[in-house]
Amino acid sequence: MHILKIICTFAQNLETMADFIKTNDYYEDENGPFRYKYARASLTADTVIFSVEGHQLYVLLIQRNENADTEAGKWAIPGGFLRVYPTPSEPRIDFTIDECGRRELQEETHFPDDITKNLDLRLVGVFSRANRDERGRVITVAYYNLARKCEVEGGDDAAIAQWWAVNELPELAFDHQEIISAALKQLRADFQFDSAAFRLLDKTFTYRQLFDLYYAVYSDMFGDYQTFVESQRGNFINQIKKLDILDEISGKKEQESSHPGISGKLYTFNEEKYKAIVEEKKKKMGTRCFNLINRD
Repeated sequence: MHILKIICTFAQNLETMADFIKTNDYYEDENGPFRYKYARASLTADTVIFSVEGHQLYVLLIQRNENADTEAGKWAIPGGFLRVYPTPSEPRIDFTIDECGRRELQEETHFPDDITKNLDLRLVGVFSRANRDERGRVITVAYYNLARKCEVEGGDDAAIAQWWAVNELPELAFDHQEIISAALKQLRADFQFDSAAFRLLDKTFTYRQLFDLYYAVYSDMFGDYQTFVESQRGNFINQIKKLDILDEISGKKEQESSHPGISGKLYTFNEEKYKAIVEEKKKKMGTRCFNLINRD
């Protein structure tokens, strides 16, 4: 009886799979009828945008409209389908998949156009599980990067656009929790070699602000913020001083520091020194990161 049950379950799974991949070779859309010899998957781009405020890491999400054809009302990463050819309703096409990601980000969140155009989209990965989208076989290319937190507003098929704390995410559509987790892992791997992180700071900043930036990225690895400040403050300052990548702004009035033992002096980031150190470390260590914070 047990074997018979297994056989029946297997047969049901095969039938479900057959229904899922079943397709006709005849299609029709706004441009008229067309045929393909093989079934074709749809392609989408999703863009994970992280930001930091205080010592908290945020990610930009949109809430899908209540009338969406699937996952209505759920929160999701900004993204959408690649426009392959022009139609009367959508005359623009996406020449590249990352162009699709930029377009969807701007349309769904009203992310500032000048930032979107110059955003360095970094590949997280390709997500292609057969059942990731109930509408059919949809493969997505996911990107990520850091940007300053800005005002956002839902647009196109997004009802709302909103920044969410990474450790307080709502229920997400599709496999977007998996994508965000992969993007966060990639962010942490890239962070030590990446000067882009300093663009989240003002031109002049304090040790405290830099400390908080690094804590935000690695927060769930460090635990309680105050405990981390007390245990890692000295190590962090010493590491930064050894790297010699900050130039003190002499004559500037110090800002009040909320961390005892962390100076409120103002500094600027010396990107040329930082790049030279990174290149030297890469030659010696390959893809391994060097730590500004002791994470052992």
